[in-house]
Amino acid sequence: MKYLVNWLVTETVQDQCPDYKPDPYTGRYPNYHCAVNHTKQQTRSMDQLFETELEAKEFIKNAPEEIKKTMQLKEK
Repeated sequence: MKYLVNWLVTETVQDQCPDYKPDPYTGRYPNYHCAVNHTKQQTRSMDQLFETELEAKEFIKNAPEEIKKTMQLKEK
């Protein structure tokens, strides 16, 4: 029997500047960029397959605390 561990990873990624868009009359982009850094939170799901339950539990045990909270162990 195989064991699947899945978890969620949330990270901050660069987001588009809402003010950096083409001029509606000329179609050209402005010569400046935003004065602030725009970011957004992005969550993605990850998983890994293990041959034994012991390997899967060891993997979970060694995970960082914030990721460990989202981990689930399933029999495959």
